[in-house]
Amino acid sequence: MHFNCWHGTLLLQLYKPAIMNITAMRDALRTGHNKDLDTRRKVIFLSALGLVDFSIISLYQTGVIKSLPDLPFEVFDSNKVNASEDAYRFGAPDGPISAVAYAATIVLASAGGTKKPEEHLRWMLP
Repeated sequence: MHFNCWHGTLLLQLYKPAIMNITAMRDALRTGHNKDLDTRRKVIFLSALGLVDFSIISLYQTGVIKSLPDLPFEVFDSNKVNASEDAYRFGAPDGPISAVAYAATIVLASAGGTKKPEEHLRWMLP
């Protein structure tokens, strides 16, 4: 990889510990087995469920859909909760904010193949 500017070369040197063989990473993520990878897969699965949930909530909070489904008990009122002032307190609906957080979690949990976070993200750690 070649950069035409000094800061590009500097960045490549800083991130070099995080670079790994793409084929090995892909194969490790798809077929590898170890305790850390199994835990990360659970995190990815649960984050994907959260992403689906908050995508639907985002559709409601932005007016794409008019109501949310509820469980058949009186104590549940998804529309009231997700349209409350608290749900818009950060200057944007909390649904899209939460969806971005879940998507970021999926990216971070899948980074680096089977390496432990301390190994492939050591350039980020103090």
